Amino acid sequence: MPAQLIRKVRDRRPSYQVGIDWGNPITAGLAFAFDAAYGKRDLVTGVTGGAAGAGIVPGIGRFGPQTTFSGTQADNSYEFGVHKGLFGATGTTFDILVYFSTGNQTSHFFGQWDGNDQEWLLQNSSGTLIWVAADGTVADTDRTRFDLSAAFASAGWYRIIASWRGGTNRTLLINGVEKNAPVNQSTATIVGTTTGDKITIGKTVGGSALNGTVVFARAWRRGLTNGECWALSSAPWIIFPDETIPLFWTGVTAQFLRPVSDISNTGWTPSSGSDLFAMIGETVRNDATYISATEAGAACEVLLGTSTGDPLSSINHLPRIVISAGSGGIIIRLKQGATLIKEWTYSSLTGTDTLYEPTLTGGEIDSITDYTDLRLYLETTA
Repeated sequence: MPAQLIRKVRDRRPSYQVGIDWGNPITAGLAFAFDAAYGKRDLVTGVTGGAAGAGIVPGIGRFGPQTTFSGTQADNSYEFGVHKGLFGATGTTFDILVYFSTGNQTSHFFGQWDGNDQEWLLQNSSGTLIWVAADGTVADTDRTRFDLSAAFASAGWYRIIASWRGGTNRTLLINGVEKNAPVNQSTATIVGTTTGDKITIGKTVGGSALNGTVVFARAWRRGLTNGECWALSSAPWIIFPDETIPLFWTGVTAQFLRPVSDISNTGWTPSSGSDLFAMIGETVRNDATYISATEAGAACEVLLGTSTGDPLSSINHLPRIVISAGSGGIIIRLKQGATLIKEWTYSSLTGTDTLYEPTLTGGEIDSITDYTDLRLYLETTA
């Protein structure tokens, strides 16, 4: 049989639709895509956006070009005109990377609203995420709506993926962590007018202004599957063809930090040998190797190693640790040298090997400045 060359075929839309890989199944149903790296337009329709009080600036922190908002901008602070792309949808997905300059702020940061009826909306309400995925007024209680309290308690970067597949079937991810937000559902379809419903970023008509920045914002007229949401969370750039990925994403690669040496130990015993790090730093999880302590107050510290330095990302830092205990608890601290980054406490543990994946906020991640001196501290409690 002669050799065959198989080429990936991409649907090349009109020239204004730059930067979207329409051959990737995950872009099916994509109705709106703004990315500051590509300028001031919706990459799906070609509509140019923008208004007073907002402007694209070079990247700050860990990301590329961003749209900055002062918290005092006018209505429709960054708008893309009347947009019919989601009208009639019975499922939707929203994906946005946003920085809140202060914690627990109140702002309408991504939505389609004419000031009376909000077709859909992402809102930070005193630190609570309010996600409205169907038509309604501010006072309506029958909107398809997902509320999550204490979502934005601190300033920092937040990657929000909200997928509604109809009824109560949904996925909500914040910084790579799945959230079980309560659901109030009645209205089942996104409807709208043809005169005033404009997609806006940074503020809706009559709403509260965002104090922070937006790197990208996307909306689908279908609810992405749970698997697609996780894929999008891991690789925000997958909506683009390889040759047009914004350059700032090219420096973002997955990295894994594992224990590489012992720093201190009082009361912990390795399952074999004399080194603690060797028992808990395997590449593939192996519950047959472990460290143990029998008394409260046992404490140890191990160094986490990396060969590639700063990952240039403020999301998806996911510590993983397997814990098993017949009684008592454990305090886990992530430290950079002597500086505490985050502390977690687990109590009332069982005797079953259980994987725990504590989370870090964008602000906590950004506080890490030296990835070569990250340490894991473990202390037992009664």
